[in-house]
Amino acid sequence: MESRKLFLFISSTVLLAALFFNPSRAFDCATNKNHKNHVVRTIVVDHRGHGHYTKIQHAINSVPNGNKQWIGIHVSAGRYIEKVTIGPKKTCIFLYGAGIYSTVVEWGDHGDISTGYTFSTAATNIIVKGITFKNTYNLNITSHKRAPVEQAVAAVKCAISVSAEGYGKRIQFGYITAQRRESASEPGGFVFKYCYFGGSTKAYLGRPWGPYARVLVYSSYLSDNIIPKGWSTWSSGKFIEQKHDSVFSEHNCYGPGSNTGQRVPWEKKLSGHELMKLVNTSYINSDRWLEKLPHDFY
Repeated sequence: MESRKLFLFISSTVLLAALFFNPSRAFDCATNKNHKNHVVRTIVVDHRGHGHYTKIQHAINSVPNGNKQWIGIHVSAGRYIEKVTIGPKKTCIFLYGAGIYSTVVEWGDHGDISTGYTFSTAATNIIVKGITFKNTYNLNITSHKRAPVEQAVAAVKCAISVSAEGYGKRIQFGYITAQRRESASEPGGFVFKYCYFGGSTKAYLGRPWGPYARVLVYSSYLSDNIIPKGWSTWSSGKFIEQKHDSVFSEHNCYGPGSNTGQRVPWEKKLSGHELMKLVNTSYINSDRWLEKLPHDFY
């Protein structure tokens, strides 16, 4: 049964990528208090040619390697057909659009999980806000009715919509997350707080992509496309033993897909202390870097 080639439509209200994509320690980026977003300078991307660049990737490439000042990249309203990659040396970027329904980035890649993406970042100190990212592989965009969505390392007020339209009956379900950590003491993980999970295709909330996976869905809406078991192992049987070392958990969710009565027996019930450790901003703010960001968004 084929299940991996599905579409994830991710709209970023706020996406923080400052600590967990890169094992090196995050540093403080310089700000400009006289700018409304506290960035040192702003690069404008406009697909109609009314900015510095017409492509988002070109704007990212223009940021100096090893940059240590917050640079804003403002993406004007419109549809951008491109793959967006922020490499490990392109640090201190605040990428923001005109809103999740106005600025949309689409790319139709598939196949290898390390390359089949629409947006990827490997840099420290990255903020993404007000942009929708779509993987449109094999999707008839002109006939697709867009579902209202919003998003992952730490995602606040986010939403994910899963759709396999264009595949007919070949795609019966998919997976929303695939997380891994190298050890139980590693601080990373996926936390979804105040999010919306929906779509037209059945989906598991996640599966381990290796040992010590950690995913928490907290106070979020789960639609009826969420499979009652909630979580799964890799369809090939890969990482099947890792489920015992993993932490997959839900708390205070609502909606037709939130009934945990049929969840897998290895879903974890976290204590109050464990929950607060993950959902409080201190989870990603151990060195107080949130207070030094260029925009008061959290």
